[in-house]
Amino acid sequence: MRDHELTAPVVDTTHVAPGRRARPTVDEVVAVFRVEHQPMVRLAFLLVGDQHLAEDIVQDAYAVLFERWDKVDRPGAYLRRCVVNGAYDAMRRRRSACRRDEPIDEPVTEPGDHDLLELVDALPAKQRLVVVLRHYEGLTTTEIADVTGWPSGTVKNLHHRAMAQLRKVIDR
Repeated sequence: MRDHELTAPVVDTTHVAPGRRARPTVDEVVAVFRVEHQPMVRLAFLLVGDQHLAEDIVQDAYAVLFERWDKVDRPGAYLRRCVVNGAYDAMRRRRSACRRDEPIDEPVTEPGDHDLLELVDALPAKQRLVVVLRHYEGLTTTEIADVTGWPSGTVKNLHHRAMAQLRKVIDR
């Protein structure tokens, strides 16, 4: 963007309902973008394993954030939730497509043949989501539950199962 494109449009706040904020200014959107864009693309990439898809997911998340800006108190947190939801949807779609395309009894290779991302990628979508949020993003169980909307017991269970599955593959 050029500097002359970053000038904020005039926003008439006199017609905004009480308790609601006006549409964001260009400066507000640019500020959120500068702080959150790269971390959100990295998060989406770790979840879906495809750079282009990750960028699409983040772009869609920004569109949702912009549409609901007047209802959002913490744009960064809301954006993360949108990215996680978008990535989870993409993982589910990819996993169901893979189930139809891949043979059922695929030979198991040695753990040395995989790097850690490939091992995490092999996890079911929910488990992968929890592992990435816990170990890459550094979120606590409660924070993961807030981002995903799942109960904290579900998050703990998914994390436990994911770690057990990863240990099983690595210990071979």
